[in-house]
Amino acid sequence: MPQIKKFFEIIIFFVSILYNSKKLIHAQRLYVPMQPAKPKGSLASLFALFQESLIPFLFLSANNPPRFNTAFEELFDPSDIIDLYSLFLPRERKRIRHILQKEGAFHAQATLRTSQGPILAYVDITPFFDSRHRLLGHALLFQTHTPKETAFSKKLFFEATHDRLTGLPNRFYFLRKLEEAIRRAQRNGTEGALFFIDLDNFKNVNDTLGHEAGDRLLQEAVRRLKKVLRSSDFLARFGGDEFLLLVESYKTRKSLMYLAKRIIKTLQTPFIFHGVAYPIGASIGIAIFPKDGTATETLIKNADSAMYLAKQEGKHGFRYYTDAIDQAIKRHYRIEQILSEALKEGNFYLLFQPQIDILGGKVIGFEALLRLKTPLHDAISPAEFIPVAEESTLIVQIGRWVFETSCRRLREWKQETGLDDFVLSINLSHKQIIDKSWFAFTQSTLQRYEIPPRRIEFELTEKSLLKAGKEGMENLKKITELGCRITIDDFGTGYSSLSDLKKYAFKKLKIDRSFIEDIENGVNNHIVKASLALASAMGLEALAKGVERGEQKRILEEMGCDKMQGYLFAKPVTHREVPGFLRS
Repeated sequence: MPQIKKFFEIIIFFVSILYNSKKLIHAQRLYVPMQPAKPKGSLASLFALFQESLIPFLFLSANNPPRFNTAFEELFDPSDIIDLYSLFLPRERKRIRHILQKEGAFHAQATLRTSQGPILAYVDITPFFDSRHRLLGHALLFQTHTPKETAFSKKLFFEATHDRLTGLPNRFYFLRKLEEAIRRAQRNGTEGALFFIDLDNFKNVNDTLGHEAGDRLLQEAVRRLKKVLRSSDFLARFGGDEFLLLVESYKTRKSLMYLAKRIIKTLQTPFIFHGVAYPIGASIGIAIFPKDGTATETLIKNADSAMYLAKQEGKHGFRYYTDAIDQAIKRHYRIEQILSEALKEGNFYLLFQPQIDILGGKVIGFEALLRLKTPLHDAISPAEFIPVAEESTLIVQIGRWVFETSCRRLREWKQETGLDDFVLSINLSHKQIIDKSWFAFTQSTLQRYEIPPRRIEFELTEKSLLKAGKEGMENLKKITELGCRITIDDFGTGYSSLSDLKKYAFKKLKIDRSFIEDIENGVNNHIVKASLALASAMGLEALAKGVERGEQKRILEEMGCDKMQGYLFAKPVTHREVPGFLRS
């Protein structure tokens, strides 16, 4: 019976994989009882599949001669075929006819009437219908368990259930194992864990060195993972750079934590290609079954959600699934949907916060601040929706809207006031910078609205600078050569180097509001002083953000900071209020 079950699994897996890859579109659920196949065209794919197989195969049609392979001829004399029932001993025929009529298919043991005498075999009979539900014929497979067939079955089973690149079980095989584990846990009153493992920074290697290097990295990652896993742990490749790990029979939840840390540690060791070290790492989500789900799809979704949060929190970490995570993920996707709708329906608008020169007592510029119109019961702050936009491709489209709207406002203000001696600061995401069409779009928009490039100041955080890569840096170089200014925003919160500040011709440092917040109490004063000294030494302007109280202004002035932005001077204003603000 184990061999019969194994044969049944082989056929299900092999055909399901071919079906999912659209190589055998006519055999959906070919060997699943009660679901006869309904092909829309010829059966050539099915015949080709079993032509060279060691498994005897026969297709019987009422209107055409029988189709069979060599393995069938070794077992039966084709000239003896009258109908499908003639292949069995008389005592079997009534049972098979009854099951076919009742269930539509037959999957069981039966005694065959072969040229070698009676043989007990596992038999699979599936009817095929055309698009009008007319019977085309029956496909028959026979498993007699000869040594050659057993070896072929094992080979076929491995190929159908394992990933070719890594040699790991594939998602189809894993889903079956996971389903069995869930049922086992429910039956025995125990629990198990599902790890969703996603490699960090894999895309960088794949994009930089090519797919061959990416394949080698995946193989090396699997080799490392196997070293830290127990023989009872079941690891599978889910797709791309994602892996699933099934863990049963662990002592405590703490042991899962240790396992997650071992996985992260082994993958954090840099991968070496052509003498260059590439740091990778992994983010892991952990779901416990049956607590976090009793359906395979639900459990994987929940582990994926926990992994997503681990990646959001800075990568190289792990998170357990919780209901709070589920709610956070749902809100994330809801916000993404709202942003997409806002682009179509025009629900974005800009506010402009003045930047003040304290010594000159005048406005030297404005920062364009993106806002979103939403119903009162569903208010979403920029601190929440901008990260969502940056994680999706929406930020590129939104960024274009912001830039074009800003240029239109600059032209309107110039026409109304005649003033053009101030700059407009516009925030940039790294995804905008690496967008191949960004520079051309920026240049053409400036020309269309007749805006001198010197009036545009692009603000870029240190984190975005690091993510921009070589392509992004080339775009930044071109934009500075065009005449636009580049500012480092939230300075001190990232990891930009002095060489970066010099290399890309930055004009200004904006000191993050978190360093200004408690400046009256002496908190972070040394960081502010160091930032101002650095700016002075490099010939850069420095502007303090988030100045809300007079004492903060006094201390900053004593430190030598004479450019500020914050509620002490003005809250963000609408585009209609800007001209009046400029005149006053």
